[in-house]
Amino acid sequence: MAVAGNQRNDFYQIMGLKKESIDVEVNHAYKESSVGTGSGGGIQTGEEHTTSDNRASMRSNLLEALNEKRPGVVQMVKLADKERESLESVKNEEEDYMLTELSLLKWREKTVKFASEDNAVKMEETKKTASGLQENITAEREKIQDNLKVLKELETLHNKHMKRQEELATALKRCKDEFKEFERQDVKHREDLKHVKQKIKKMEEKAEKDATKITEITRQSQESTDLIPKLEEDIRKLQKDLLDEDTILESSKDKFVILDYWRYSFLKTRLGIKSVIWDQPRIKFHGHLGPHLLSPQLLHGLYPVPKIVGINMSSSFSIVYYKYK
Repeated sequence: MAVAGNQRNDFYQIMGLKKESIDVEVNHAYKESSVGTGSGGGIQTGEEHTTSDNRASMRSNLLEALNEKRPGVVQMVKLADKERESLESVKNEEEDYMLTELSLLKWREKTVKFASEDNAVKMEETKKTASGLQENITAEREKIQDNLKVLKELETLHNKHMKRQEELATALKRCKDEFKEFERQDVKHREDLKHVKQKIKKMEEKAEKDATKITEITRQSQESTDLIPKLEEDIRKLQKDLLDEDTILESSKDKFVILDYWRYSFLKTRLGIKSVIWDQPRIKFHGHLGPHLLSPQLLHGLYPVPKIVGINMSSSFSIVYYKYK
């Protein structure tokens, strides 16, 4: 219905007229017509006649305007009827929906009633449970009080242990520092011990070498001691041999002088060399030999003949190298 009223207002706005003005004009025309006919057919005055003409012209103008707007109004009425029919279907749907909602509310009421009864039972059970829990809470509070007392005692004991722990931590720190110092000293002593061991090893090796040298020197000394008598005997023998060799040498000097004399003579004759250098040895040795001077044939039988190896010439004289067969 509210939708229909809104549509009528839209209709009046489309027509360009207000509902109040149309109603006023219609009522005014109706009153004038009733006044004109309600006089009982009496004679009208001139002024009344003029007024009635004006009113008639106004009514005719109004009727013409209304006749002009009638098709649009009829069309709007038809539209309003169609809208009303569509609204009837909507109304029926709304009524069905409201009935469904009413049925749903009734079922909800029943559900709430059943839930309320169930909740009442549960409330009783909850009250009983709450009373039991209250008793349990009271007992637990008593236990908590006892536990608080025990906790205070434990806190006191804990504080004592914490103090003891601090003392032990201080002692542990001191021991760690001492242990670090001990480790440092231990490393130092280990290094020193390592160096000492190396020195001892070197000294032992040196001692072994020295012992080997001492043994070798002792052996050589013993050998030398053993060789001294033998060497002394050899010295005596060599001294004796030296004396014998000196005697032989003295006895052989004359023979070598004669040999040298004939060698120079032989070389001079063989090579055909005439020089004062070759004559000087002859004169010198001739004086020494005297009666011992022998002939070449005799000397050839007594001494071996020298073999000339080569001649090396110099600026002044030649030197002949030879060796005996």
